[in-house]
Amino acid sequence: MRGLRKSIVGILAGLCIMLSGCGTDELVFLEDKDLIAAGDSYIAVIEDGNVRVACDADMYNREIIQETSWSDAVRLIKNDDAPAGISAEGKILPAKGESVEELEQDMQATLKEIEEAKGNVGVMFGIEVTNAEGMMQWTNLRQVYGNYPYFGGFGLCKDGSILEQGILDIGLSGEEIAQIQSWKNIKELALAYSGSFVAGLNSDGVVTTINFEDINWTNIQSIESGRIMLFGLTKEGTVLHSDPGFNREYSTEAMKDIVFIAAGYDNEENLDVVYGITKDGKVVDRFGTELEGFEDIVEIDVTTMSPTVVIGRKADGTICVSENADEAMKQKIMGW
Repeated sequence: MRGLRKSIVGILAGLCIMLSGCGTDELVFLEDKDLIAAGDSYIAVIEDGNVRVACDADMYNREIIQETSWSDAVRLIKNDDAPAGISAEGKILPAKGESVEELEQDMQATLKEIEEAKGNVGVMFGIEVTNAEGMMQWTNLRQVYGNYPYFGGFGLCKDGSILEQGILDIGLSGEEIAQIQSWKNIKELALAYSGSFVAGLNSDGVVTTINFEDINWTNIQSIESGRIMLFGLTKEGTVLHSDPGFNREYSTEAMKDIVFIAAGYDNEENLDVVYGITKDGKVVDRFGTELEGFEDIVEIDVTTMSPTVVIGRKADGTICVSENADEAMKQKIMGW
């Protein structure tokens, strides 16, 4: 009888472990739906295919950005200068719906306004138009990494293939690009140093890199990058990071039970920043300090210029922003 009782107890204990973790708190990682995005001085939010944009009061192209109006956006691209999205059919949606021809006209008008513009300025604008033209031809996109239309980028397609435009001109060789495009089962990319450093995360949790040193990461849930660093969220809920350079100390050890990460950049410190959503829906920085007003959060993003502003999307769709945001940005968000 005692042996039978032990067997029953053992079976019940096994079922408890399988069904509920037997009292342990298992991490449930959040899906990055790309419904919010933060650039240098703006934040953008998708709501039922439409995009809302809030900018700093001093943003130079504020009026242009606020004209952005899309009807079929399903994802946002983390674009530095202006919001860009991805349509349901997997094509890039540029700010204010501007075509390549309209973009070129705007650039030519800008050139005329710059009286002393010579050689290099014209070449720069020419490269931008070429990159825009190439990237606008992309289809079946899942996400875009880079900066449209400036400097080009990589496109990650729904079938796992990787497209490239303009990166060859800014730090990667043709051989390195071919190597990146040979990666299999990639679910996320991350770029640093304007695209000359690239990382890919495959469906097995393994990270493969170009030019990042000493990165041998496995068991990774997701990856993010600011401008100069790579971050990895492990399946244990901790956060890894690449070397920040310049012999600086950097630690993410205080980040525990993290289920989502986002990275940005502090140009005053010349250093990347990383924030994480904890398993209980709060948001912490790399020191483990909680952000006030961020509760029940399911997605975050971080601006790419000082002061670094954090934007959050709550489970009920409400948008919140960190206290250091520009007042014009706060007021705009309050009206949503």
